[in-house]
Amino acid sequence: MFGKVSVELGAGRKQKTDQIDLRVGMVFAKKTGDKVSIGDVLAYIHANDEGKAEEAMKELKTAYKIGNKIIKKKSVVGIM
Repeated sequence: MFGKVSVELGAGRKQKTDQIDLRVGMVFAKKTGDKVSIGDVLAYIHANDEGKAEEAMKELKTAYKIGNKIIKKKSVVGIM
């Protein structure tokens, strides 16, 4: 989900010939397992087009699930 949104903003390529816009992307203020309160910023969207920013925000809202259950953070690096 997050990768798709990044590509739509222009931070990734749909095709090999597409140019990457280094000015766009997302910065996540809250990660899996972080405590979230009402009014907290979950992510910052950097866009070069207001329509793309609005669409990215709409998509990101569907990606988050907030509840009372404590979620254990997953390791980014696997152990072999």
